[in-house]
Amino acid sequence: MKAQLANNQSWNRWILTAFWLLISMILLFSQVVYLLRQSGDGLFGSSFELSPSVMPVAIPSLLTLIVAECLIRMMRRYFEHLLIVIGFAFALLIMLTYSEQETGMYITLGIPIIISYCYFDRGLLQFTTFFTSGAFFVAVQCFPSLKQQIHFVDIIIIFAFTIGMTMIGYAVISRGEELQRSLERAILSELEAFADSVAVENDAKIDHLTGLYNHITYQEYASLLTEQHEWYGMKLLLAVIDIDNFKYVNDTYGHHVGDIVLMKTAALLKHSISHEDIAARYGGEEFVVLLTGKSLEEAVALLDLVRMRLEEASFPELGEHHVTMSVGLAEYRSGMDKDKLFKQADAYLYEAKRSGKNRIVSRHGEEAASYA
Repeated sequence: MKAQLANNQSWNRWILTAFWLLISMILLFSQVVYLLRQSGDGLFGSSFELSPSVMPVAIPSLLTLIVAECLIRMMRRYFEHLLIVIGFAFALLIMLTYSEQETGMYITLGIPIIISYCYFDRGLLQFTTFFTSGAFFVAVQCFPSLKQQIHFVDIIIIFAFTIGMTMIGYAVISRGEELQRSLERAILSELEAFADSVAVENDAKIDHLTGLYNHITYQEYASLLTEQHEWYGMKLLLAVIDIDNFKYVNDTYGHHVGDIVLMKTAALLKHSISHEDIAARYGGEEFVVLLTGKSLEEAVALLDLVRMRLEEASFPELGEHHVTMSVGLAEYRSGMDKDKLFKQADAYLYEAKRSGKNRIVSRHGEEAASYA
């Protein structure tokens, strides 16, 4: 979600800059055309005269863009909706200013719709279509000069034009989603191929007691996944898991019983995660799981299921003693590396241990959240 928000902010900046360029070009073009018309046969007249259409366009445009420049730093969410409104306002301003001189100015209604294409968001495209259509017909009723120039045939053409632009937008979004899915499949295939090559080429990367990947393999996957997720913005979470009171199990029942606990815990992890996730034995009684393509809520639900199954698991060697685990779960954020991600998850694990064990601690909003 945060990667998507950051991406939208980047597009917001780009589109706002494009508005500045668009208005500058319109003002320059209208001034040049005016001077050419005034000069007759010569290239320009003997004296410079400002086009009557420049100030009516320049003043409201500049004021609107200055306000937008102020809001872009404060209005992180829904700024793209504001850009849609600004795009329509520019289209309306162009129609009111130039429609008496030039025909077909209603084509500028495509400006806000084209802007919505940049976000690959069906909801935003729907908002743009309904807002543009509704606002245009309100404007026709409010501005007599515009109403005089719009005939029934023009309304039909404008309606068809808007629907056509919207359908193109849906096609663009669908194609973008298709490419995104293809990219994700390619990345997953690359990861699977990488995993296969690791298994074939270097058996030493497997922890032979648990059958999970070992510490070295985890480090390689963590480096690869953080790099991939930094570039493509897909979800990545790291869970650091520690078996509670494991030293007591070893000291009381023997290391061979401790090995049984480790193997059963590893089996629970292996059978609970998807083929897109990576589980490894980090060292001793500590495990790590790299979860890809899942939200924080989905990851918590999965890990809590493992936690409950382990707590309910039968260990005849332990008598009535139950095995539990504590989990620290951290979500990858842009700019992190694998070490910072692990440090965050390990801090949550420490909090889980400190607050009573047998629980999952992660971040929810701006507060640490505990799930037990």
